[in-house]
Amino acid sequence: MRVLSVIVLVVCLMCVDLALAKKKRDRYHKHREVEQKEAKEALDALQYDKEQQFDLRGDDWDEESNSEEEEEREEEREEEREEEREEEREEEEREEEIKGYVNEIDNPCMEFECPMGMMCVVDGFWKPYCTCVEECAEEEVEDYFICDTNNVTYQSDCEFYRLKCQNADMADVELDYYGSCRSFPECDSYELEEFPLRMRDWFVKIMKQLAEWPAEEGGLTESEKELERLAEDDEKPYIKPIHWKFRSMDIDPVDQYLTQRELAELRAPLQRLEHCTKPFLEICDDDGDGLVSIIEWGNCLLLEPDEIEY
Repeated sequence: MRVLSVIVLVVCLMCVDLALAKKKRDRYHKHREVEQKEAKEALDALQYDKEQQFDLRGDDWDEESNSEEEEEREEEREEEREEEREEEREEEEREEEIKGYVNEIDNPCMEFECPMGMMCVVDGFWKPYCTCVEECAEEEVEDYFICDTNNVTYQSDCEFYRLKCQNADMADVELDYYGSCRSFPECDSYELEEFPLRMRDWFVKIMKQLAEWPAEEGGLTESEKELERLAEDDEKPYIKPIHWKFRSMDIDPVDQYLTQRELAELRAPLQRLEHCTKPFLEICDDDGDGLVSIIEWGNCLLLEPDEIEY
């Protein structure tokens, strides 16, 4: 019985040992599986890192390649721009050569003057002549519009004189004043009596102001400046400015008479500011012949007969 118990005990111990051995073996295999799994994951991670590094390096290569291509394209564009600039310089040089050639052969239009609304052209024999202006730039500012003596508005004085040149029936039509045509208040008798006094004072101020300007910018010439200085010392400082204004308008032709076109230089800019300008100038034409003589001009501005210089 004791022997049987010992045998049973031995068998149990063997079973326990086998179970422990199996458990140990299973634990070993499981540990090995974990190690292999971890090793595989580590290997996969390493492979992934390598692939990422390769991709990044590839991106860098692509960026470098794109940058080089962009630089090449920019160089090509710069070369094209330089070629365009060179062509422009050559074109400018050719234009200067043409201008120089024209000046060398003495372009007859350089000193050939044409009336308003006309321009100088050269015929086949290199002879200058005047022809009507073909086209005028339109003015957008109303101050540069023109109202003629028929109460018609034009976009510019160029347009007015161009049409006047092209239409013989406009021969008697003149520039009336600057700006769109409009109606003006009536100039009463008191205003007309007072107007020549203000007009001659205005001539004095204008002459004095222009004496300070350079002649090339529309100022007075040296002889006119001397006249202005003499006028300041006169007892009646308006006499010389009255004659100066007459002579400055009497240019087409110089004949001691002012035509309606010549009077337009005074009337056109003033009419919108001084509504008595036009009626006053009409009264100055005492004999109604459409011209204002130096005598009529002096009388109109209240000069004494011996103060009028012929």
